[in-house]
Amino acid sequence: MRVGLAGVLMAMLCGCGVSSSIDGMLAAEVDAPATKWTMTPTRCVSGEHAGFFGVDLIAGDDEDTLVRVLQDPKDGYSFGTNIPGTEQALFIDASAGCELFDVALARESSRVNNYWNVTGHALIDCSLRELELHVDISFSGCH
Repeated sequence: MRVGLAGVLMAMLCGCGVSSSIDGMLAAEVDAPATKWTMTPTRCVSGEHAGFFGVDLIAGDDEDTLVRVLQDPKDGYSFGTNIPGTEQALFIDASAGCELFDVALARESSRVNNYWNVTGHALIDCSLRELELHVDISFSGCH
């Protein structure tokens, strides 16, 4: 009995039992290049790996549809996504003029392999002349 409890306690302390949770999707359309796509992320990675505070959201092993949610200490929150089939990406922030731009990130109290877990969400409705973007994604335990 003690060995079982010790194992559970160790998993809680080191974050070994922590798993990521992702829910939601993105739908986007851009004029140049004329591209329309949807993306449902299945995994998330802490931005700490790449030196930023936030997360990368990925659909399976398809890095072509990478989504990045980040917080810059000076400029605040921004949201970016690769444009599939191109070498281009788009980034927007609260100043873009979207009807809704609600992005939040927080560091959780646990770490996995010395990377802090990150939780948050991105709720964006944007209908601009060159961009149509609808995002409703929440995530937790991203490490």
